[in-house]
Amino acid sequence: MKDKFKGALIAVGVIAVLATGGAAIAGATGGGDDDGPDKAITGAALDRASQAALKEAGSGEVTDTEAGDEEGAYEVEVTKADGIQVDIHLDKFFAVIGTETDEADSESSDDEKGEAPDKAITGAALKRASQAALKKVGSGKVTETEQGDEDSYYEVEVTKTDGSQVDVQLDKAFNVVGQETDHEDGD
Repeated sequence: MKDKFKGALIAVGVIAVLATGGAAIAGATGGGDDDGPDKAITGAALDRASQAALKEAGSGEVTDTEAGDEEGAYEVEVTKADGIQVDIHLDKFFAVIGTETDEADSESSDDEKGEAPDKAITGAALKRASQAALKKVGSGKVTETEQGDEDSYYEVEVTKTDGSQVDVQLDKAFNVVGQETDHEDGD
């Protein structure tokens, strides 16, 4: 009888240890609620997320990361040389699903929900956006660019030889999604 009782106590103890360990593992892998501190990205995932974010931002330094971000699987904060911080949200396959730009010491309010300050397009994105806009317009000179425009992901202003200006709106993949012509005749 003592052996059966002893066996039962051991079985209960083992079950309790396994249950406690399982709860600890679930909490450590994000199985718990989102009230805890942010969990940094580590290992190979950090390398892949950083590469994807730096490619999206064009340049800068990874200054913060978060696994299990509310907007995606990963969030990578890139700080550019001019102090602008870009939060890049990635899915579990490290594809960009969204970006938010915060200018250092920005006076924008939280009510603007993700609206970025006017920011020129730079790097490889500038080249691709300019090529797409010039192809659409036919000829002219790129005179202004903006990333995070209210009408599109990119906006490229092309000034034609006749003085008219064409604003070409592009999506994230550099596809033309709209255009607007401004004539320099005092309208």
